[in-house]
Amino acid sequence: MHYLNDELWILVPYYEKDYNSAIKRLVVEVWERKERHFTRKEEIPLFKEDGETPFAGAKRRPNSYLNHGGCLHKNKNYILWMSGKTRHVFQREDGKRVVKNCQN
Repeated sequence: MHYLNDELWILVPYYEKDYNSAIKRLVVEVWERKERHFTRKEEIPLFKEDGETPFAGAKRRPNSYLNHGGCLHKNKNYILWMSGKTRHVFQREDGKRVVKNCQN
């Protein structure tokens, strides 16, 4: 989750069937705050480098990828998702991943 300038950015999992099934894709939802209410204003589906394969997180944790924490940040061009030792950078415009690297 990332909050700045009355915008709330949330990384949301879409599951195959229910919360115990595998994640089929991850989407960034952008919510805008006006006074005490939030309204969803944008959805950015995330994709791997080919731009067609949905990004669903780590294969070794198919239904609990987001349970292990992480950090979401953005600027006007990119969305950054850091999970464990891996940094993923996605284009904000189309959700396509442009960088994936692991840190030791």
